[in-house]
Amino acid sequence: SAMKAFGEVREWGIGRLVEKLKNEAARNGGVVSVVEPFRNAIFCILLWMCFGSKPDEETVTSVQGVMREVLLTGVGLDEALPIPAFFFRRRRARMLEIRRRQRKTLLALINQRRDAPTPAGGAYVDTLFNLKVEDGRSLNDEELGTLCS
Repeated sequence: SAMKAFGEVREWGIGRLVEKLKNEAARNGGVVSVVEPFRNAIFCILLWMCFGSKPDEETVTSVQGVMREVLLTGVGLDEALPIPAFFFRRRRARMLEIRRRQRKTLLALINQRRDAPTPAGGAYVDTLFNLKVEDGRSLNDEELGTLCS
């Protein structure tokens, strides 16, 4: 079952959370802020479930940073509600740059999984590799990145 398959992931995420809370408590005389450590632990668990391997700290920081920027700036909103480029040139350029960084960051993880020698099947991205869209073609890198974001 999926619960058993991701048991190691959950244990690792909870262990990571407890370690971060203990470290923060030691630094601040027993006082901790729980929001950021919980958010980070959940994010790490989701990264592992999506890409099929335990993320290192650099990967977590990189993906978390770019995804936070995406959420805060409304990247993707310009696709749903086109912003007139003439009036919002700087904002649009910034949004496009953030989207480019998001694609680059996620595609590195997607390609790492695609090229991995381990058997596929346990990660969300593995299910996308064999997915066919209406016209019978596989998803392209842009579509894979969007579905993993």
